[in-house]
Amino acid sequence: MALSLLLRPATKLDAPVIARNVMAAWGTDPSAAAPEDATGQLLQAMTQICGRDDTLYSYRHTTIAEAADGTAVGSLTAYDGALYEPLRDVTFALLSALMGQPAPMHNDIETHAGEYYCDSLAVSPSHRGQGVATALLRHAEQQAAAAAAEVNTMALAVAPDNAAAQRLYERLGYHNDGSSICLFGHTFCRMAKPITAAAALCVERDGDFDAACPHFVGAVITAEVTNSPTSPALWADIVAAGATLRRDYTTETIKSHPGIAATRAAYKAAGKDPSRYRPSCEQLCRRLLQGKDLYSVDTIVDLGNLVSIAYGYSTGLLDADKMQGAKVVLGIGREGEAYEGIGRGALNIACLPVYRDAQGTRAIATPTSDSTHTMLSAATRHLCCFINGYDGDRSRVEAAVRYTCRLLYQYAESRVCTVAYY
Repeated sequence: MALSLLLRPATKLDAPVIARNVMAAWGTDPSAAAPEDATGQLLQAMTQICGRDDTLYSYRHTTIAEAADGTAVGSLTAYDGALYEPLRDVTFALLSALMGQPAPMHNDIETHAGEYYCDSLAVSPSHRGQGVATALLRHAEQQAAAAAAEVNTMALAVAPDNAAAQRLYERLGYHNDGSSICLFGHTFCRMAKPITAAAALCVERDGDFDAACPHFVGAVITAEVTNSPTSPALWADIVAAGATLRRDYTTETIKSHPGIAATRAAYKAAGKDPSRYRPSCEQLCRRLLQGKDLYSVDTIVDLGNLVSIAYGYSTGLLDADKMQGAKVVLGIGREGEAYEGIGRGALNIACLPVYRDAQGTRAIATPTSDSTHTMLSAATRHLCCFINGYDGDRSRVEAAVRYTCRLLYQYAESRVCTVAYY
């Protein structure tokens, strides 16, 4: 049975997990390592190496797969092959220094420019055969498609006697390219495939936005979903969140909610009156605090509203298939910029924070209202969800992401959610 997974970028705090997984991919079992033995010393050294920015096994090149309970169940370290040789030189110089002896250098070059190389893939033994490796490899191909234009091939190395892994790679389109490489005294077969996936969504902030909102932390979640009428169970969750909100806030004090207060401050810094153009999260909360019921739209919209009520962040909920291009730019609205807000008609978005697709030319979402261009429907199958943390609280935004993913697993039949932060 396939797991529900969150694929997220690794952080420095994941270095111990990455180190264990890299060693497992080498064929070294770190589970019984003691600090004083050779394996334990190697694990300590690798943990330091994985926590750096400039090594082959850096957290910056690694994606973590989390189960629904937050447990890390796998990881994949992958990178542009053009970076390989300088990263390798740094990595093994560090390994030699940390181990107090010459590190075993690779006998062969693993990869080269033009390839996106899957260096170290590992899945927890108790979670194998449940789609973790497949999800990580497919995500890597989407990352590769968004890399430099010269990158056109996925590549990896596999032990010749690892038949199960070879079958998985073949099912995903990899083929043996006829070459082999020697790594740490072991021979591996190289497998490769052309990059055919659509590029992973990339969100960038422009200079105008950063000047107005320097502390902002944003997250974008992408997922396959099934939209439907809202279930009684989801609506019960919304009712419970509303009760908690009414316990903690009034219509007068809701402006002091950290997420809402920070969003209002960002509007003012950008030149917009937050009382005239209220952030959507504040609109929802005020309606509940006035004793009014929310309107039920559908599973995805109501789920996003629940996240806003629970965390105080305005969310953007878009049909990813209606978006243009893989690059989204977060900026500030311009005078006269066209925008049709859902349920609001023409909206003056001058001085509002705004997401733009089509290489930054078409406005598709603001914290006040999403655009009709990318509006969800019963037919929506691919979701793009923005979470806007104007308070700059990374840990709270991460918690909101995990909560959103849990709701998507539970109510929208999602299995794999992917997140990126910006």
